[in-house]
Amino acid sequence: MKDRIFLDTNTLIYVHSITEPLKKQIINEIIENYNEIILSTQVINEFINVMYKKRKVALHELNFAINELENNFFIAQITRLKKPLKSVKNIITHILIAL
Repeated sequence: MKDRIFLDTNTLIYVHSITEPLKKQIINEIIENYNEIILSTQVINEFINVMYKKRKVALHELNFAINELENNFFIAQITRLKKPLKSVKNIITHILIAL
């Protein structure tokens, strides 16, 4: 098993997809191969927005899904930076330090 992986919004949407079973299966297999799954608060907010507004998922179902995410995955808080980062390398370094 590998250590950890960060999932983006699209992967969460595929995990809950009923219209894209192959993508759902692939993402589930990826998730099973990691010890720690990391999400950000931004990813969760985007997931809620897409699932509620575009996919028309009921709020009680979304609430259940969010509880499952909170119970099973590490949620990284996104914080505002005091000064802008000048490069992608600095952004990645900042994220890794936060984890």
